[in-house]
This record gives sequence, C-alpha cells and structure tokens, in this order.
Amino acid sequence: MGGSLHLATMWNFDQIREGVITQMDKMISNTDAFERIDTSLKCRVEKWLHPAYEALCTRSETLSDSEAERLGLRRAAAIWRIRERLLSDRAPSVSYGSPAVVRTGPPSGGLFGHVTTHYERRDPPPSNNNGRKNVLAMIENEESLKFPS
Repeated sequence: MGGSLHLATMWNFDQIREGVITQMDKMISNTDAFERIDTSLKCRVEKWLHPAYEALCTRSETLSDSEAERLGLRRAAAIWRIRERLLSDRAPSVSYGSPAVVRTGPPSGGLFGHVTTHYERRDPPPSNNNGRKNVLAMIENEESLKFPS
C-alpha cells in the first residue's frame, strides 16, 4: 500500500492519494516507527511523522547505531535530547532544606549540651508532566524534527 501512496503522491493523483491515506491510517500505527517516518517524509503525510518520533522517544530502548544512522545526525540528536529530558523528569530527586540546629542537654547548653544538625527532607514539587502532550510539544520544538516544507 505504501507503493500506491508513493505513486499517487508522485503523480499528483490527489483523490487516490487521500483514499490510500485513509486506508493506511488504520494500519500505520502498527508498523515500525522508522517505516512510518520514511513513508511520512517520502509521501508527504505530516500527521504520521510526530507520532512515529514519539514512539522512538518513549520506547524503553535507546537508538541503536544503525537506527541513528538511518535517522541522520540531527534527527537522532533531537530524539536523544528528548529522551534525556524525559528520563530526567522521571528520575527521583530529593532536595533538602536548610539545616535545623537542635540543642539537647542542660537548658543552659553548658559543657554537657549536645548539638545536632539535621536536615528536613523536602520532596520535589509535583511534576507538571502531561504525558503525551508534553512529549509531542518537545518534538514540535525540535527544529530538526519538523516536517520539511
């Protein structure tokens, strides 16, 4: 079906092209992200591009060398930047407040008084992670991942 879309695009058969895109819409999400990227760029179907990049940004494994070569340096670097931001957003972080000095012992704090310093644990503020919208926004902000005009 990708071949018919390519030919319809190449020969400017707009009605046939739209029909093929409608049929492919039902199946495209089940195909490999790299095939979706290639088909999207080759056949100028913008709506398939960012979801394919999203799949690469959110999958558990990083890009292999051959996948990075297939994407090209700029697009692979953009994918890595987004993945790094996503991972850093998910990493647990603990911040600590100012030290609190606690004095124990005689009220005067004389020679036998004991001073203890402890830090109050503060959890990070809740993440403003809107999931998919956040990833797609990062993709849209990467110049090298924009649909070529």
